Amino acid sequence: MTATQTSHPMSIETIRMLESKSILHRKMIIRMIYTAKAGHTGGSLSCVDILNVLYNHVMNISTQNFSKVSRDHYIHSKGHSVEALYAVLADRGFFPVEALDSLEKYGSDFIGHPTHSVPGIEQNTGALGTVLHLQ
Repeated sequence: MTATQTSHPMSIETIRMLESKSILHRKMIIRMIYTAKAGHTGGSLSCVDILNVLYNHVMNISTQNFSKVSRDHYIHSKGHSVEALYAVLADRGFFPVEALDSLEKYGSDFIGHPTHSVPGIEQNTGALGTVLHLQ
């Protein structure tokens, strides 16, 4: 396979949809961090396009198949960029977008690193990542 070929070809409509979603996700990230007065803006903005394409074009993962072993799995080891993952998961329907208003609030599951108590998150991870050993 050459650099211009992919197993996930994109139409112009798909590219436009993904571009629109990336803009939406960026707005969600900025709003979330501004409201919380906490978060890691740079890290989240730097990876949101990757998460958007993975969740909306490449991976076989949804609210309907999340409990199945046969779906794709994603571990977000870049914990300080969790706001990007929250934005994409909310957009995919794993939880209401309004839930993001509780970021960093006392008692909220939406904290500064991924935690599996949030729907759609596989594994707790931290700022420096986590080694996951599967047998």
